[in-house]
Amino acid sequence: MGFALAALPAPIIAVVFLTLGDGSDATADGWRGPDLEYGHAIAWLLLAAGPVVAALRQRWNRASAALCGAGGFGYLISWRPCSPADDGHHPIERIPRRMTGRVGEPPYAGPVRTIWLRSGTRRSWLAVIAVALATAATLVVAPGADPAGSNPFAQRSLYVDARSWAADAATTLPAGTPEQLAAQRIAAVPQARWVTDTDTRGSVDRYVSAATAAHATGALVLYAIPHRDCQSYSAGGFSDTQDYRAWVREVRAGIGRRPVAVIVEPDAITSADCLSEADRVTRLALLRDAVRTLSADPGTAVYLDGGHSRWLTARDLATRLSLVGVRGVRGFSLNVSNFLPTEEQIAYGEQVSGLLGGAHYVIDTSRNGLGPAPDEPLNWCNPAGRALGPEPTAVTAGAHADAYLWIKRPGESDGSCRPGEPVSGRWFAEYAAGLVARG
Repeated sequence: MGFALAALPAPIIAVVFLTLGDGSDATADGWRGPDLEYGHAIAWLLLAAGPVVAALRQRWNRASAALCGAGGFGYLISWRPCSPADDGHHPIERIPRRMTGRVGEPPYAGPVRTIWLRSGTRRSWLAVIAVALATAATLVVAPGADPAGSNPFAQRSLYVDARSWAADAATTLPAGTPEQLAAQRIAAVPQARWVTDTDTRGSVDRYVSAATAAHATGALVLYAIPHRDCQSYSAGGFSDTQDYRAWVREVRAGIGRRPVAVIVEPDAITSADCLSEADRVTRLALLRDAVRTLSADPGTAVYLDGGHSRWLTARDLATRLSLVGVRGVRGFSLNVSNFLPTEEQIAYGEQVSGLLGGAHYVIDTSRNGLGPAPDEPLNWCNPAGRALGPEPTAVTAGAHADAYLWIKRPGESDGSCRPGEPVSGRWFAEYAAGLVARG
């Protein structure tokens, strides 16, 4: 086996090794990356390639957009951002091991513990391997790869789904009331359709068929990953990982070979720190599998969700997105179900896009007309005083922004965060009327 591997080009060995990353030894902070059990052997194989390794190292220094001054190893094993103090160091000088701070806090909220590498140590070899692996991946999938082709929203109108809570409310609420008029207004605007564990191949097929018949572009939001929403107000999803994988394939089959956009698992990457070490490893594997499965047909434009500009640094988000395969799909989504200003998301999106070599992105503008609510507990959950944002369009102010979309369906509750509020996803007539009145 060793002689067979040695006969292969070093980049191929690295990529093969990278694909084995679902099972690995945990690091001190509980995050995992590629399995390094055979690190010494692979290191010698890579180093024996001489010029190839040198080229990879040079490519790594140029590809610091994806991995920071820790030489990639810290990111591959932990998804943790490097301290600003790491910038400018030689790629394998030191490795960040832990960062404290709760999800959503500003970056660098806690100290970074580092270890120094010495020549001849096992960690030195592992760091070299990590550098080679990270940069080899950029050779196989070019930065900013665009397998979905041109902007999927530019050629067709966006699909208006006649089957929605807003459409139902528009026909059942007393005619002429503010609540009925608000529902009617919202129902007329194109919005994404959320696909959960109760959906089947048939329900996805019906939606995509209707969009195709209307010569429009539909948008699906996958939202059923295990441990969804960290057991908060939108908790749920599948409890079994194999059931989730099978369901993703059912969604893929329901889409068929028809054009559609898919936003993959809002908050799944950004909120993963709430999970146990084992569950984080599982989530990474599930997201990679979902991305590969959904992007099998070039007519499906896949966008991995990336939270928003006040959650992760641009560099940290770019790294997490890279680890789950963003370079093989259209791009990422921002501001889903949130209220942050469009201009702020464009600035953030362009930073992340630059770090990913030009990846595209979409922005949820459904409820950001007046920006976010004041900083207070639950200011993300049905906050008062908000307004509808810009309507969906492929005409954007961002060089890499494909579209402004209504991904969150405005008027549907964020959760029963206060007495009398509907559960997540149900129609909230009074709140919808307020969004329309202020929008």
